[in-house]
Formats: sequence, C-alpha cells, structure tokens
Amino acid sequence: MLVKDLMQTNIVSAAPEETVSSALAKMKKSKVHQLPVIGKKLEGMLLLKKIVTRDIDAANTKVSALTSQTTPANPEDDIRRAAELIILSGQRALPVVERNKVVGIISETDVMRVIGQLDVNYKTRDIMSPCEYVSKDDDIGKVKKMMTYNNVSRVPVVEDGRIVGVVGTLDLIDIILKKEPMRGGARQGGTKEIISIDKTPVSSIMKQP
Repeated sequence: MLVKDLMQTNIVSAAPEETVSSALAKMKKSKVHQLPVIGKKLEGMLLLKKIVTRDIDAANTKVSALTSQTTPANPEDDIRRAAELIILSGQRALPVVERNKVVGIISETDVMRVIGQLDVNYKTRDIMSPCEYVSKDDDIGKVKKMMTYNNVSRVPVVEDGRIVGVVGTLDLIDIILKKEPMRGGARQGGTKEIISIDKTPVSSIMKQP
C-alpha cells in the first residue's frame, strides 16, 4: 500500500507570516496537532507541542519563528517507508510533497488504520514505553516538562493508582489563547510581561481518560 492511498488531501495549513494564535485556532477547529507551513513553498511544520511547551505571546509571535524543519513523504512511498519517516521525525504527521507542491498529509493515525494488513506480530509489552504521570494537584508546568523531555503529546492523571484523567496538547490551546499582558509591570525595553500558564492546576483542564 502506498502513501497516496492513505494520505489526507484536505490540507489545513499556516502561512509563515501568520500569528501563532491564528494557527492555534485552526488546530483547535480541525483537532490536529501540527500544520504544514506553506509560503511560496513548504517551509516546514508548526508543531502544537512546540508551542504549548514554551511561554510565548501567541498573538504577536509569527508562525515562522516556531516552524520546524521536516522531511516530507512522497505519494509513491510505501506505508512502511512512511511509518519510518514519521518515527524518525518525532512528529505525528508529515506533509506529502509531489513536484514541490504539498498534495496531502500522512499521519500516524493513517498508518495505524492499516497496521492489521502488515506482517506485524508484536505484543504490547514488546513496544510499550515507561509511563510518567501527574496528579490532579500538579500544575501545567510539570506537564509541559514531561511533554518536552519525553516527546509525548498526552500525559495521564493518576489518583490512588487509578487513571482519572488526561491532559493533551490540544487541551492547552484555550489557556494559551486567553493569556493577556499583565497590567502594570513591563520588562526592560517596554515589552509587557506575559502571564505564565505554568501554575494552572491540572485539575482545571484535564479530560476524562
């Protein structure tokens, strides 16, 4: 099976000069974790995880400042090659480029849809990773550190040995967009200080597991 048989062609993208807040609104609406950044050509990918793990002013930061380089897939790549590219990139999806034009997106979800058709015989214990978690009393700063250092997009919330919730990168969009300059104080050079989301309690934004 080839990439062209699985890729999504309804491409939601961001422009390099667009604000991060505008791109976040697109991510929230489409429920996607990354967007291809397209100017005159493909510039790279804007990763939600890269945004939420940094303390930025989303309304005044350009997409170009946070764009990550990426290796695109080709429509004629087979699905094993696509899976390899996704894993090596550390991203959840890759743009599919043909003749210097973005023609689609291939994601880990697309690959998972056909995993049963591949000759794979691994058990969960063979491929699982150690799980780190937070409690409801922890703050978002701890979640952001786990996302950064463990390269994950979701962190489980555990209480008394039970999973009671989960915090994902999409859950952080709203509080990032609601950040406003603090009244009064300003940093050196006149730039207003931005309220940090790090002290927001996990319990206020976690979803059901």
